[in-house]
Amino acid sequence: MSVASPTHRGELTELPDPEELHRLAEQQPEALEALRQQMVQQLIDHSPQRLKHRLQGLQFRIDMERQRCKTPMAACLKLSGMMHDSLGDLQSALIGDYQPPERSAASVTCIQSRAEEQPKPLLEAHD
Repeated sequence: MSVASPTHRGELTELPDPEELHRLAEQQPEALEALRQQMVQQLIDHSPQRLKHRLQGLQFRIDMERQRCKTPMAACLKLSGMMHDSLGDLQSALIGDYQPPERSAASVTCIQSRAEEQPKPLLEAHD
């Protein structure tokens, strides 16, 4: 089964098969990123008007979280956590036990996956 997104002319742009996506990731990562951005924007552009603002805000948040993370794996884990949190909120809403979060999700930091990046001490000892 193929995933597709609408083009500006209303046609469907096919998502390349997994082998092509793998090739792009290894040989042309910029082209893969451009394809991702194009398809996301096409989906937002062709979504119902009542959802566009929310989808644009969500995509902005996703893009910012990806930028903040040091590695692709850290970004993947961060976005996976965001999806998990959202599904938990949906489950709570469905059972009637939803409580809005007290803190903004933007205040959560990315997982550091590089061992050499240790926090610097706030105060350094002087002899």
